[in-house]
Amino acid sequence: LCVMYLQNAVDESGLSRLKARLEEVHIDHVLSIGALEQLLEDHPFSLLPQCVMTERPDRAASMLLEGQIVLLLDGSPQVLVLPASLLHLLHTPDDTSSRWLYGTFMRLIRLLGLLCALMLPALFVAFVTFLPAALLTSILESQAEVPLSVPLEMLLMLIMFNLVGEASIRVPSLTGSTLGTVSGLILGQAAVEAKLVHPLLIIVVAVSSLGSYAVPDYSLGLAVRIGQLLLLAAGSIFGVYGIVLFMTALCVRLCSLTSLGAPFAAPLSPPRAHNPDLLTRHPLWQQRWRTWLGSAENNMRSRGRMRGWDRRGQ
Repeated sequence: LCVMYLQNAVDESGLSRLKARLEEVHIDHVLSIGALEQLLEDHPFSLLPQCVMTERPDRAASMLLEGQIVLLLDGSPQVLVLPASLLHLLHTPDDTSSRWLYGTFMRLIRLLGLLCALMLPALFVAFVTFLPAALLTSILESQAEVPLSVPLEMLLMLIMFNLVGEASIRVPSLTGSTLGTVSGLILGQAAVEAKLVHPLLIIVVAVSSLGSYAVPDYSLGLAVRIGQLLLLAAGSIFGVYGIVLFMTALCVRLCSLTSLGAPFAAPLSPPRAHNPDLLTRHPLWQQRWRTWLGSAENNMRSRGRMRGWDRRGQ
């Protein structure tokens, strides 16, 4: 095991905490970096991952420069980065390497996909189940021919789409994408023709499934799929009120999580000095801070203007 960090940029308290945890791991073997993550994470029963795993050397190097700690394990193709925040799970290296307009657009699309994946099925079920019939005449008319209830239909289709997505990963890469597309089309069309579900529900499930694939981190994507089912249960039982309560509890839980002792929701909660590089990106030359997770004493990328030649607009 190799512990890598950039001296004077890393937070010394977090580094000491990590070394102490490694000393207290009592096990005869660790075969993968994922197993090591389970032995080091702050909240082992949390749905959300608190570390970042990546195979890209450029991303690992950028996180070293930001003051984070990178763990390499012999025989593992991935590295483990901590501490991390929710924003690290949503960002990608392409956001930084692209121009700031393109990076902002990709992040907003990604955020929209995450919200659709998490909330769209539950909102659809809550509206159909609890809103007055006058507002949903067309949906309820098509629902009259279907023997299953709307929550049961939604649960069935979500499980089927998750099964298709998992199956497409396990088959050879040349046929995986084709299998996923064809299976989704066949299942959706067959379910509609058999009057097991109505067409609008297929559209909702398809959009939410596409949104889950837009989440860049695999562990976070799995957490979104599980949260999708929990939110669906809340919306089916309590309607929109259940969705609001669930999302409130999720936000409270998110703000209470830590990663190697650092707040998982930082720099939003608690507020910390940061670059204009959260949900949207500003130009790179406006981002003078390293990160909100590194050393507070040496947290500036540049003491002067990054574009020093641009003082006169030339």
